[in-house]
Amino acid sequence: MASGPVFGVLALTGSSGPAQGVTKPVAAPSPASQTGPAGFAELFVAAYLQAGQGAERDLAPYYTGSVVLSVKPGTRTATQSTVIASREVQPGYWSITVAADVKTQDGKGKAKRLGVQYFRVGIQATGPTGAGGTATSAAAATGYAATSLPAQVAAPSVLKPGALAYESDRGASSTDPAVETARGFLTAYLAGTSELNRYTSPGASVQAISPAPYAAVKVTGVKDDAAGSGQHRVPADGTVLHQSRSTPPIRPAVRSR
Repeated sequence: MASGPVFGVLALTGSSGPAQGVTKPVAAPSPASQTGPAGFAELFVAAYLQAGQGAERDLAPYYTGSVVLSVKPGTRTATQSTVIASREVQPGYWSITVAADVKTQDGKGKAKRLGVQYFRVGIQATGPTGAGGTATSAAAATGYAATSLPAQVAAPSVLKPGALAYESDRGASSTDPAVETARGFLTAYLAGTSELNRYTSPGASVQAISPAPYAAVKVTGVKDDAAGSGQHRVPADGTVLHQSRSTPPIRPAVRSR
């Protein structure tokens, strides 16, 4: 009992010093965002395809180097474009690949689709990392500049998709409960011809699309991850079955006002 105050004083004295072996956490650096450089590159490619001889100044907001174009302005246009690859090759410098669906127009005004073409653009970004730059302050001024004109490159390789782990092919039989459940759910979800809650778990938040975009749905094939292809019996409660379905919606729902 007498030693209690002594231990209390020792405890207070010992806790007053800094803790030993405790390292201060270091904040991980945030990776630079590709959003700004990618969007700038996409706009640059669209402007480049639209520009031509005598309209080189249209590229000044993107590229300040010397530009000499030989095509007639408006000869090519990008009807659609999207960024398919973005890589920061070094801090503040980006390599962006843009895919553009290009249309050309001859001297008589006849248009012809050239198909999807791919262009690689070098972009320098200044400003905070959230804008693709290197500044540590979020208040730093943001800016972008192309380091060269867009260079047309080859299309990326087309890969053969890997097979899903669905070893049982159930076909489209109307006597198979798994097929009928998939057909009923998709018909209710896309066409709204029946109650969706008949095919969902209690409390599920899935709702049918409204208004229904299709009048009917046709299931052409169902595969699942069951052990055997001949299992057409109704499974026990709680059984989970993952399915892959080939389901083309048919007869789009047309509504008049």
